[in-house]
Amino acid sequence: MSGSLIPNGKQQYFDANGTPLAGGKVYYYIPYTTTAKNTWQDINLSILNTNPIILDAAGECIAWGAGAYRQQVYDVNNNLIWDQYTYGINPAGSNFVSQEEVQTATQGQTIFTLTTITYTPGINSLVVFVNGSKQLVNINYTETSSSVVTFASGLNVGDVVDFYASLPASAQNLSNAVTVAYNPPFTNGVATNVQAKLSQYVSVKDFGAKGDGTTDDTTAFQNAVNYATTNNRTLFVPTGTYVLSSQITKASSANGLNIIGENAIGTILNYASLPANTSLFLIIGVESNTNSVISDLTFNGNTTSTAIEVQQQNFQLIQRCLFNTNKIGITLTTSTGYTEYCVATDCIFQGCYQALFYNNTTTSFNSFHGSGLKHCQIAEVSGSTLSPIQIGGSTTANNNFVVYNAVLDFQCWKTNTSTPIIQNNSTSNIINFYGTITVENFSGSNVTLGGGSKIWYAGQFTSNSNYSYPGTLIFVYDIYSNSSGAPFATLKPFKIPSKVLAAGYNNIYDFGYIPGAGSAQSFLITINFTSSADPWELAYLLIVYTGNGGSNSSVTTLAQIANYYGGNHSAPVFSMVGDVLIALGTGWPASTISCVGVVQSHANLGDLLL
Repeated sequence: MSGSLIPNGKQQYFDANGTPLAGGKVYYYIPYTTTAKNTWQDINLSILNTNPIILDAAGECIAWGAGAYRQQVYDVNNNLIWDQYTYGINPAGSNFVSQEEVQTATQGQTIFTLTTITYTPGINSLVVFVNGSKQLVNINYTETSSSVVTFASGLNVGDVVDFYASLPASAQNLSNAVTVAYNPPFTNGVATNVQAKLSQYVSVKDFGAKGDGTTDDTTAFQNAVNYATTNNRTLFVPTGTYVLSSQITKASSANGLNIIGENAIGTILNYASLPANTSLFLIIGVESNTNSVISDLTFNGNTTSTAIEVQQQNFQLIQRCLFNTNKIGITLTTSTGYTEYCVATDCIFQGCYQALFYNNTTTSFNSFHGSGLKHCQIAEVSGSTLSPIQIGGSTTANNNFVVYNAVLDFQCWKTNTSTPIIQNNSTSNIINFYGTITVENFSGSNVTLGGGSKIWYAGQFTSNSNYSYPGTLIFVYDIYSNSSGAPFATLKPFKIPSKVLAAGYNNIYDFGYIPGAGSAQSFLITINFTSSADPWELAYLLIVYTGNGGSNSSVTTLAQIANYYGGNHSAPVFSMVGDVLIALGTGWPASTISCVGVVQSHANLGDLLL
């Protein structure tokens, strides 16, 4: 048999200097009130103490209690020592669990239904007090059932009825959090109870989510999202692996969706079994400014899934998330309203065929004003046929929309050459971004930055390779839109490395798309040809004129600015095919000659910009 420590039979109180509070006073009240509550001198709660208890010469007393108390201790000179909440300890220790519920009577009330505690009738597990006075079972009241107490006569309005139950731990494992006091350990902190304190945070585990990597937590997540959205609360997701089998929807409302994981590495959403072409989180707004956040989660889906879709909701921030296997990481959708200022920041897309998709679903003119990526990393999936960023669907039916004053700031590890990094299918002239694009070109060949329609980019570009090809991405210092919506910009000098379209000794060098703006423009371009086999260089200064959509384009050689042993090769012939600059080098060996162009400046034929 094992023993246990026996606590002191008397309580002793001291002042701040450790001196016993001889002649001091101890008051006991119902928690959060100044209504006196009884204590006793014996374990059977039959011999009442005075209230206050007067401490003896050693600062000692005996006080048995039932349930929770507010305790005030004073010294002999009536100086307050402390005012704290405390709880009577059952003599059986951890073998019993105590609970308490306080109700206020109405006039003549006899039947009281307990809502937060239960007891077992007939085993003395319930003690009842009215205004601090103990009531006698079967005399003052009857234990009608495990949740109902019936008084022999009606009580007066305002009577405070205190029910205290003590049950074996096997029958009742938890105290009601309402009855357990919480005292903030801070200066000027205000006391409350444990339930109020814990309710300051809403967790998916409050709704039954397990996060054990096996249990399907879909219902728990949906219920948690419903509650958090309706009550405009932030939903916390503790570390774990949560299995989700169907879409989680934030229904259309002015409130946003706030979900915060404990950390992205340890808080994992696993939805590999999600139905085809479905988004895990579907966030539907009413074109309202929500200022809401989804952060610190890992998204593990399948090759047809989308992690997050935001529809006609503004100011949805997605930050510090890790997007693994998905077809699309984030889809921004407009239908009956705009989806503006939705930004993913400090996110990593390392298993998505597409990181970001701008999707307009109606023929209505819509806007993605201010929506994009900031400080993100994209690792392209090998063999993908999708561009990491796509603006508009593959058909033009619903592509009359704008993306403007939007951040597009990312680093891309590019492994495929068949698709541009940014594919623009919008039919609008107003597609413009700002930021910094960094390309890690591991394809071993030319990589195109922009494809489709023009993309105006007021930002910086860096690459680890000479073979990053602007395509339809137009680098500008600034960009404006006139009253008709047509853009007007100051072009930056930028490099246009060439692609060899024909090999052998009749090489065609493609310098790519020379950006017009839907109106006539002219560009000053330098072209340099060099050979790796011998010290040879040719360089030319050109003026390129782009007509409206390339129907009237032309190129003129202004001057030859370098001719170093150039007599060994014939002069190149320049031409425009649409808005694409082409150079033909007759008799040039493709294996040794390379060329690059630099767009130095441009001018709109109406207003000169240098």
